[in-house]
Formats: sequence, C-alpha cells, structure tokens
Amino acid sequence: MPDDLNWAIGGEAGDGINSTGKIFAQALSRAGRHVFTSKDFASRIRGGYTAYKVRSSVDAVESVVDRLDILIALTQRTVDENLDELHDGSVIIYDGERTMMSDFEAPGE
Repeated sequence: MPDDLNWAIGGEAGDGINSTGKIFAQALSRAGRHVFTSKDFASRIRGGYTAYKVRSSVDAVESVVDRLDILIALTQRTVDENLDELHDGSVIIYDGERTMMSDFEAPGE
C-alpha cells in the first residue's frame, strides 16, 4: 500500500456510501494508519448525491487532498464530480449500469 492513499466513493443517498466509507476508514485505522475523512451529502432521507472521501497515510493527516488514487463510482455524477482529481495511476471501480464509461478518457490521454 502506498504511504499516502486517497480513496473516494460516491452515489445516491441510500446506496450505503457512508457505511462503506466508515468501514474502510476504520479498517485502515485499525491497521495502524492515520486517517482523515470527508463526507458530502444532501439533506434528504433517500436520493440525492452523496460522497465519502478517505485519506490514509503513514504520517499524520489533517485534510483530504484533490488527488484520488481509487474512485468507486456508483453513478455517472461521481465520475463527473471527481474527474479533475484523477491521475495516470488512478483506479476507477464503477457500476456499469449507472455510469457511461465508454466515452471516458483518462487524464493525460
């Protein structure tokens, strides 16, 4: 695992975004890494865009950064909202039924 790992998941409220982010952050923390999280969500019970970012490092961290190593996209909006944070080595895991990746051009292409 890299010394500094930046990870995000996004989708619709009710998709389990917060639960997934929290579980991942706890696992990293229990593995001895420093963790900082950030949540973005609509004030609705169900529906609306929501995202969870996790930064994990071997050193203390005090914020997330605008660079993603891993993006889990459950909706097209997740890809669109985070496109400028992807780099040549980024990995995207996506829901093929809710995202249109056929037109996707990776950064630097």
